[in-house]
Amino acid sequence: SMYNNANATQAQVDNAANNLLAAIEALVPVQGQQPVVDRDALRGAIADAESRVQANYTPASWLRLTAPLNQARSMYNNANATQAQVNTATNNLITALNNLVVR
Repeated sequence: SMYNNANATQAQVDNAANNLLAAIEALVPVQGQQPVVDRDALRGAIADAESRVQANYTPASWLRLTAPLNQARSMYNNANATQAQVNTATNNLITALNNLVVR
């Protein structure tokens, strides 16, 4: 490399530096690359909801679980979901689980 070459001229060093800068500027971020969204809590809440037995709870409280569970499943499978959306779906499902009324 130019860096370790004791005989490199200033022009060669400048040229290598310019080539490196040009290469760096040419780097293009991958379009559509989504930030990593943590879905672990959402997956856990869905598993919790799916492990519940409808017959153990009052019909009214079970009915209030349906929409948040469907939303949670939808958000879990949505590749474009943001962390905020995943968090909201998780919290809504956990709230519905906490509000289940045992018969």
